[in-house]
Amino acid sequence: MKQRPNHQRIGQILIHLGASNEKCVSEARLVQLKNTVLRRIGEIMIEYGHITEDDLERALSIQRDLDSVVTEG
Repeated sequence: MKQRPNHQRIGQILIHLGASNEKCVSEARLVQLKNTVLRRIGEIMIEYGHITEDDLERALSIQRDLDSVVTEG
């Protein structure tokens, strides 16, 4: 899956919101890389108790808004 240049990664949005930190995002990325089945980082972070479902929904909403600005611009 190729990202657009201005696409914000969900982990960075969660950090910006104060819902998570670099250590938790890095841990989730490692878990993601070690899995043979593709899992979304948000799912992993919820599973490990790093964020709540509400945190993820808020971050995804922001990500969608940012992506729409990029595609419109």
